[in-house]
Amino acid sequence: MNASPLVSVEDLVSGYEPGAPVVNGVSMHVGHGELVAVLGPNGAGKSTLVKTVAGLVPIGAGRILCGGEDLRDIPVHERVRKGIAYVPQTDNVFATLTVADNLRISAQPLAAARRAAAIAAVCDIFPELRRQWAFPAGRLSGGQRQMLAMARALVVTPRVLLLDEPSAGLSPKAAGELFRKLSEIRGSAVGILLVEQNVRAALSIADRAYVLVEGRNAREGAAAALAADPQVGALYLGGQATAPAGGGTRH
Repeated sequence: MNASPLVSVEDLVSGYEPGAPVVNGVSMHVGHGELVAVLGPNGAGKSTLVKTVAGLVPIGAGRILCGGEDLRDIPVHERVRKGIAYVPQTDNVFATLTVADNLRISAQPLAAARRAAAIAAVCDIFPELRRQWAFPAGRLSGGQRQMLAMARALVVTPRVLLLDEPSAGLSPKAAGELFRKLSEIRGSAVGILLVEQNVRAALSIADRAYVLVEGRNAREGAAAALAADPQVGALYLGGQATAPAGGGTRH
């Protein structure tokens, strides 16, 4: 694995209103082929963090570096070109368009000669999409829709994939399939920053994890070590680190 991080967040302060930060001094990084989970109780700033990296929330202080370049003044569409792909929790597909058209639109930034191969590659990862090819995305199940949202993000071969609560609202079966797909994706050079409400599942597939509390770093370390740490579960995650599968906290 390349030792240089794909994305580094340094002393980041961000929020929706001036003078009212939601993220208050967070530092973290994501490496090549690494899956990093961001966990914490409600209101911890997890979703705001990934939205700030994506360019959707303004930076008040600190830095976000991608390949060593400061992203502060880089707009959202330029961050996509630099390899940052963001999948929001909701409204992450074009519901009235077919699966095929969703993918074709997402492939537009690529050279025309590369688009068909790129779409075929993401359909190899998510073969269910081929079976739903001609259906409107709004007719897909929750799990299928989330797979399409991730495929749309991956079709341009990003360097970093930002996921905000991807298992929210999914059945246990669909959530399990989603986490299996994330484990497959992490085998490539793509770095994944995962905000997730299912703490146990997130820690089971992550390499490392950060726990946020009130917009600040509270704990960090190897995912397996945090999963086994009763203090993390009791103090920061409502005991969910050792809860049965399907548990978790929401931001």
